[in-house]
Amino acid sequence: MRFALSLLAALAMATGSAVAADTGFYVGASVGQGSYDISKGEIDEFTEEVIELAVEEEIGYIADWHNASSKLDDSDTVYSFFVGYRFIPYLAAEVAWLELGEAAYKSSGELYIFDPMDKWLLLGEAEPKLTWSGSGAALSALGIWPVSEQWELFGRVGVLFADTELKFAIDGEKIGSESESSTEFVWGLGVDFIFLDNFAARLEYQMIPDLGDKNTTGEADVDLITLGLIYRF
Repeated sequence: MRFALSLLAALAMATGSAVAADTGFYVGASVGQGSYDISKGEIDEFTEEVIELAVEEEIGYIADWHNASSKLDDSDTVYSFFVGYRFIPYLAAEVAWLELGEAAYKSSGELYIFDPMDKWLLLGEAEPKLTWSGSGAALSALGIWPVSEQWELFGRVGVLFADTELKFAIDGEKIGSESESSTEFVWGLGVDFIFLDNFAARLEYQMIPDLGDKNTTGEADVDLITLGLIYRF
């Protein structure tokens, strides 16, 4: 990603001197890939604790979960829709709706219980699944460098009013869920390529640190790399 931005920046500076860009409203949409910075080892431990506690509360016996295998898919498709207003060539504000996709964890193993006869007995096999997802409205300010008639570089800072959800299921049956609303910091770097006077293509990297709540849904950094299309009125 750093190489791509460096290359685009070099191309931008090679196209000529900067000229004043139009001001006013614009709309756009983007799609790309998001990734959650989640530790599979920590989820393995969390899953073991949840299953053992649930069984012990349900039947009153000590439980032991043997996790045979697990898999974490921490990436998903993300997309956004946004409306912006450019006050001057170097400053704009945007309101956006972000869908951050989900991270999914699956495992399989065997569950044992310690019965009154002082023996460990196999209760059965199980396949637990956890999913994290996030979405919300964002408000951002963009500092813009109009390098030339076609190329612009920008930096973003803003806030995301996020809704984060954690779901837990075993063998396809929902066991429980946690949801949390929070206000998160957002920053990003990107480049716009202007064409056909009113259109622009956008490549952007965004970062949302500590999405979620550590006491309910858990927290994770979310990285977004997106391509977008903008129409300027």
